Amino acid sequence: MKFVRKLTVLIITVIFIAAFAIGIGVVFSVKNVNVTLLSYEYGEGSEEANRQIAEVKQKILDYCRGNVIAFVDEVDVINCVDGNVYTVESCEKVLPCTINLTIKQRTEVFVQSRGEFYAIFDENGKFLRGSENIFNSFDNAPNVIVNGAHSDEDIKIVADVCSVFKARFGSLRSVIDSVELVKAQTALTEDKFIFNFRCGIKLELQDYSVFTAEKIDEAFREFSSLTGEQKLKGTIYCFEDLDGIVRRTYNPEI
Repeated sequence: MKFVRKLTVLIITVIFIAAFAIGIGVVFSVKNVNVTLLSYEYGEGSEEANRQIAEVKQKILDYCRGNVIAFVDEVDVINCVDGNVYTVESCEKVLPCTINLTIKQRTEVFVQSRGEFYAIFDENGKFLRGSENIFNSFDNAPNVIVNGAHSDEDIKIVADVCSVFKARFGSLRSVIDSVELVKAQTALTEDKFIFNFRCGIKLELQDYSVFTAEKIDEAFREFSSLTGEQKLKGTIYCFEDLDGIVRRTYNPEI
């Protein structure tokens, strides 16, 4: 009889544990995926935006099907998103069964000549596509031409510096025609970053990797102080003096 009672208790325990595990799986398995799409091309609520959101949702649900949310890897969720079209701004798991995802359409910004074709890059310096011209596929206006960048790392540097510029000047493509990364050739020279404005003036950041934001702030103050005629030519120089203070100067002749 003792054996029968023990066996009965064991069977009931196993059944209870199995039922509990199944219950956990039912309650905490991924059922809801909320996707927010940030797009410069498709309006919120438009048919195309809704189609793309539905496509991303389905891919994530297919990956997560039957998985408990705690064991869902965010990296794998992000990999469900087409990285050639979107970047993932945020990914959040919300108990008991929801994943919130914000994705942003990659935006064409930079272009670089690659012999017989042009390479188009997004605002983060990541390659988007090859092209026969320098024009943006969305608005048909020119992208920012990149000179002096000889590697993926250089393109990333260009994107990072330009993001600081955009934050201060409020725009990039509508203001800047081209940029140039100039690496120091000797120990006596410094790296430089040059912005060529569409209006004609240039901005040169000397030793651009140091006090980048501060130098661009000074450049903005100088640019704002110039007349419309002065902005048609010349160069604004921003640099760090021997006392470690960021300075600026404007030369109308260069």
